[in-house]
Amino acid sequence: MIQPAQIELAIEYYLQEYPDESERLSRLISHLRDEGEEIINRSNMRGHITTSMVVFSNDLQNVLLIKHKAYGIWIQPGGHYENPTTATSVHLLQSALRELEEETGVVDVTVMSPIPLDIDTHPIPARPSKNEGEHHHYDFAYFAVANNEVELIPQVEEVDGAEWVPIKNFLEEDSYLGWIVRKVLLRFHSANTGKIVSNETRKKLSDSKKGIPNMALLGKPKDANHKAALSRAKIGKSGNNRQWWEITFPDGTVVTTRDRKSFCDDHQLNFESVKVMTQKGSYYKGYRFVKLLTQP
Repeated sequence: MIQPAQIELAIEYYLQEYPDESERLSRLISHLRDEGEEIINRSNMRGHITTSMVVFSNDLQNVLLIKHKAYGIWIQPGGHYENPTTATSVHLLQSALRELEEETGVVDVTVMSPIPLDIDTHPIPARPSKNEGEHHHYDFAYFAVANNEVELIPQVEEVDGAEWVPIKNFLEEDSYLGWIVRKVLLRFHSANTGKIVSNETRKKLSDSKKGIPNMALLGKPKDANHKAALSRAKIGKSGNNRQWWEITFPDGTVVTTRDRKSFCDDHQLNFESVKVMTQKGSYYKGYRFVKLLTQP
């Protein structure tokens, strides 16, 4: 079972990345302080945690969506955090990867960061058929990229379809998907963002006074045309042939990244110190960097 301290750590890392979103997380933080581990209990009708994966194609031109069977909306793959049957703690990211595999059949992905891309609080309507009253979901969404030519295998019990949808459909939308698409491009694709996202769209994202749409506002797109363990994250060559690095976070999460320097910048780590420490094969501020061989 995941511990409240691990959830708090995920929130702490997230707010370091997005310091302007503290007010947006106020309900979640208050609930976590009040009820601790009960926040992962699906029967908690005050609210409970869910996880999801925002998966873009490798060229960042398409996003993988599923059609939710119960609500009839298109959304990123995800679901409730489930307590493991063993004493082993399941990280929020592992939970999101499991949901991705279950709902779409996709397992071969590159997780771009162990820090959530988004943490969204949204209301859920009552479902008398499941004896559930109105409540809130606290969704921890993570970001990955994958080959959009792989076969999709929708989980028919939970979803009515899974498809890759062009991100251009959402770039200018005042919707949750529009927000997520712009957030991905500005965080992970800054070099080319100016060519893809208009100045007006950039302002929508950076102007916190406008508010952030939540998942409850998500509608049908205009054109609906990891049992993957973290250690199985895809390893390959980057565009400039730099090797990949496997990074262990202080909380034990393991990810791979193409660019060690950018990673250090993103996480406020001293790159020169990291280089010295990794040459010695030791940890730096709890982070462990291991060089991986590229695929031929």
